[in-house]
Amino acid sequence: MTYKYADSLTYRLYNEKNWGELIRKGREAVIEGHDYYYMRMRIGIAYYERHNYALSSSHFKKALAFNEADPVALEYLFYSYYLSGRTFQAWALLSEFNVQDRERITE
Repeated sequence: MTYKYADSLTYRLYNEKNWGELIRKGREAVIEGHDYYYMRMRIGIAYYERHNYALSSSHFKKALAFNEADPVALEYLFYSYYLSGRTFQAWALLSEFNVQDRERITE
């Protein structure tokens, strides 16, 4: 699997909301060395949409390793923690949010 193929395939599967196939192909792409922010976000969102918040959180954390200040990944990670019962970790993460996002979430 080439980088270009992995990227276009997982992007198509994401747009189609084909979460199961996206997870399978995304994990395969990562194993083959195509590990980058958008790949991790797509896989994380796929797990999130399937309500597997524990696995989604691990992919959002890896996405943040590529782009540490990304507000979208931070918010998905917050809700993945929160919805999986890891409320302490969720609330601790709020300190990394910008003021507007923190206020929106806590209102």
